[in-house]
Amino acid sequence: VGHIEKDGGTTRVMLGERVVGEHADAGELVLVRGRWAYVSNDGAATVMVDGASFPMPALIPGTLQFSTDGARWGCLSGDPVSRDVMLVIDGKPRRPLDFEALAAHLQARLKQGRAANVDAFMRDWVAAELTRVEEP
Repeated sequence: VGHIEKDGGTTRVMLGERVVGEHADAGELVLVRGRWAYVSNDGAATVMVDGASFPMPALIPGTLQFSTDGARWGCLSGDPVSRDVMLVIDGKPRRPLDFEALAAHLQARLKQGRAANVDAFMRDWVAAELTRVEEP
């Protein structure tokens, strides 16, 4: 069991009674099959996974997650050079978000009278891509 606690200007990431990180700010704690990840922000966004750090130039909030088996993790982050929103798996940029597919998905939902939830679409896309990756 894990949680994040704020005490003054310090944010602690806790796994049980153990402190696994102290930062100016942290959030999005994800726990899957004994693995853990969260987003720290000490001036720049960094994904922390099992104690390793992965700086993200422009992390898209709410997209950090593990594959269902816990073998891989992924998120979306902006690339400052290409200006694309990139799928990141295990700390490595894989491919840009397909904005045409995003627009088509949202239009289809609106035509069905359903809400167009961009956040849910991006989370679902990361989850689907994590299931497709064969290498851990």
